[in-house]
Amino acid sequence: KEEKPKEEKPKEAPADDAEPPDALTVDDILNIGDGEPLFAKFAMEDWALLSLRFELFLLVHSYTKDAQDPERVGIHESNLAFYYNKYFKKNFSVKSFAVEKFEDFLELVKDTLAVKDSFLQAVLSEDTPVTNFVKLTEDHRRERQRRLDAGDET
Repeated sequence: KEEKPKEEKPKEAPADDAEPPDALTVDDILNIGDGEPLFAKFAMEDWALLSLRFELFLLVHSYTKDAQDPERVGIHESNLAFYYNKYFKKNFSVKSFAVEKFEDFLELVKDTLAVKDSFLQAVLSEDTPVTNFVKLTEDHRRERQRRLDAGDET
């Protein structure tokens, strides 16, 4: 008895106006639908912010572990460039991120880094999965795109 080949139903193309899934609730960052990764629309600045978020997260948590001193509550904000260079062998300047003041820089990474009494603190726990940084970056990219589409170029 011969088996008839199964007829494949044509896949429906997603509508162009279909809303993408919420970046923060995506289960698989490598496939958000039709094999497209969450980071498919990342531009150079998104990759830079992703890297920065993760490096700042590592820096704050590593410093706390390395210091092994309960009196050292963290890195003083004025020492960020020194410790960033010490840990990553890269120079750090807020001007690299198109801002003049440290407060404006913090606004870019407020989901990852905070300042309390002039000391840097991680917003995310030490066991945060790496995929969360991709999700945060995509969420930030979408918000930036929404503002641009609305005419806000700040």
